Amino acid sequence: MPEDERTLRMNYLRRREKQNDVDQWLRRFLKAMGSTVEGLEDTMPTVMQPVTLDDFNDYLEKYVGNKHKLALLLDYDGTLAPLAHHPDLAVIPPETKNVLERLANFPDVYIAIISGRNVNNVKEMVGIEGITYAGNHGLEILHPDGSKFVHPMPVEYENKVKTLLKDLQDKVCKQGAWVENKGSLLTFHYRETPMNIRPVMVAEAKKMIKDAGFIAGQAHCAIEAKPPVEWNKGRASLYILRTQFGVDWSERIRIIYVGDDTTDEDAMQLQCNYCISENIGLTTGTLGIQMKGHCLDTNPNNPDKLVTLHAQALKGMAATFRVAASHIVRTVAERRLPNTDAVLTLLKWVERHLHRKDLKRDSSSTLSFKNRSRHGSLMVEMSYDPDSGSNTPTSPDTSLQDAKTQTSTSANPPHPEIHHVKTQTKSGLNDDTN
Repeated sequence: MPEDERTLRMNYLRRREKQNDVDQWLRRFLKAMGSTVEGLEDTMPTVMQPVTLDDFNDYLEKYVGNKHKLALLLDYDGTLAPLAHHPDLAVIPPETKNVLERLANFPDVYIAIISGRNVNNVKEMVGIEGITYAGNHGLEILHPDGSKFVHPMPVEYENKVKTLLKDLQDKVCKQGAWVENKGSLLTFHYRETPMNIRPVMVAEAKKMIKDAGFIAGQAHCAIEAKPPVEWNKGRASLYILRTQFGVDWSERIRIIYVGDDTTDEDAMQLQCNYCISENIGLTTGTLGIQMKGHCLDTNPNNPDKLVTLHAQALKGMAATFRVAASHIVRTVAERRLPNTDAVLTLLKWVERHLHRKDLKRDSSSTLSFKNRSRHGSLMVEMSYDPDSGSNTPTSPDTSLQDAKTQTSTSANPPHPEIHHVKTQTKSGLNDDTN
């Protein structure tokens, strides 16, 4: 190749490589996926696209199936109800509530709302009877029959909560920040605080919470002060499922878990620091079981070790969804949903699936009933013996032959009831008396 041509080609190649770099390729890819804003040259953060009912078919239809009961484990704020500036303003949309109420009436559906709110507050906000409510990330669980589970708290922390509440109110509750008292938990809210003072205020609140002996957990524009107990939404989920469906719950039900917060990640995947004993779940006198690589100890006499996990919990045993507006949010969930409207679509899909399941069941029952009726009609056999003047059971062949002989010997048979028996034998359940 001549040198001038080679130089020309190399210059063109370098120019093309410079224009079509990785950033350009990424912009084109995101634009093709519909994740960029028209008119802006720079790529915007990836935005989740709206979902439709049919989007859940491939993922859920085979998993949910038609043979198992379905357990719906749902968060409240940011999942069922859109996030709001104040917890009292986070109201569940009427349409979502109506779908939940209808689902609660299905005999094959079990619903549990697992929230960071106080259990009485989340029940009041949802307002549906006959379902399970778990508050304070599962520390309090209210069952449909009215029974209540409360995870035991160290006695000294009952007074520490009051002291921490007062300290937070005195030192960091300013310029829109406030503390929510949930009983065994406290939540420091700073959503209304100006952005320029948030870092210092949040750091001070976290230090106060840790110095008081509590665990500081991050939430949506809030810091939660949790007591140092081995309990969270994941362990509460396992407790609820086990209490409701027994030790073999993983074989009997299908599970859908939906949440929007980092606290929901505990339910989607749990990991423990150690395993108390290799025989957990196999010891006589406990309710524990060992399954699919999970090590569970659910002895109610030992509530501090109510559920100890080796490896993962619901991961692999449930369809998990994280509500997040962007793909860049890190999660262990199997799928993402863009917003609370997508959660409503998911619930509608479940309702549609259950209706189709009932229709298939009804069609199968009707067909089975017709088949039984058709076969049952062949078992109605009687004959009349004119010599003895009495009806006696005979074999099917003899019975039908006698009836044919009797009807063929006389145009006006003296025993019309034989005609009636023969006609009913042919027509099954249709009573023909002509």
